[in-house]
Amino acid sequence: MKRIFIVGGNGKIARHLAPRLVQQGDVPVSLYRQLAQEADLKALGATPIFGDLQTLSPESLAELMHDCDVVVFSAGAGGKGGVETTTAIDGVGLEKSVEAAKLAGISRFIG
Repeated sequence: MKRIFIVGGNGKIARHLAPRLVQQGDVPVSLYRQLAQEADLKALGATPIFGDLQTLSPESLAELMHDCDVVVFSAGAGGKGGVETTTAIDGVGLEKSVEAAKLAGISRFIG
């Protein structure tokens, strides 16, 4: 059994991934940023972790990743919010997630 930290836990890909992970005996840990998303993530079998990728520091994100074995980066702005938001999530967010995984001692990163 592995604990899989999913960045962008409420996105389309993550919502398909979480139940599959549960089915194979793993524990999805899903990062989400809107409180209304928590119940849906629990219903998928995920362990919801509240946090906003845009405001978390790499160190804070690493703390949320503790005890996880793998990080899956599935966050994406989806074209919403223009170039600035896309850069903040798809670019800076990815870089921050990689750094956080390294700080947390997680060597397996899927993006």
